[in-house]
Amino acid sequence: VWSMLQCERAELKRLVVALVLILFSTFFWAFFEQSGGSLAIVAERISQPDAKGGFILDGFPRTVPQAEALDRLLARKGIKLTAVIELRVDEGILMRRIETRIEDMKARGQTIRADDNPESFKVRLAAYNQQTAPLLPYYQHQNKLVEVDGMGTVEQVGLKTTRVRSL
Repeated sequence: VWSMLQCERAELKRLVVALVLILFSTFFWAFFEQSGGSLAIVAERISQPDAKGGFILDGFPRTVPQAEALDRLLARKGIKLTAVIELRVDEGILMRRIETRIEDMKARGQTIRADDNPESFKVRLAAYNQQTAPLLPYYQHQNKLVEVDGMGTVEQVGLKTTRVRSL
């Protein structure tokens, strides 16, 4: 019973740590975004010589207001956004992958990150659905949205996105 209680306490502690990390990162990014942090970083980065031939923004924009600000930035710089890639995934399969990975890591005695668990995934997924999913119709209306099946191997998905980049 004692080891079970300790295990439950350890699991509870891990979940509390994960929740604190999620809350901290949410508040940090909210503050960062209010100050225009991401857009300033993007503006600086795409001004570099190696970005003159094109660039990929991974994970930005995350909201419609960010997308609108990005559109204004690109227009000022005379840059045309050619495509936005949506990686289509099966949420249920992703959840099972996380659960399997955790089981495998535990079996090997490996350390599991505090935010690598189904609960954290559900929180991130809810944030995506609330904040980022509205980008899909935004870019679809501009005829820039390209759907890519994101359920293959890293190599397969990489190949598909490379094809989009060459359009």
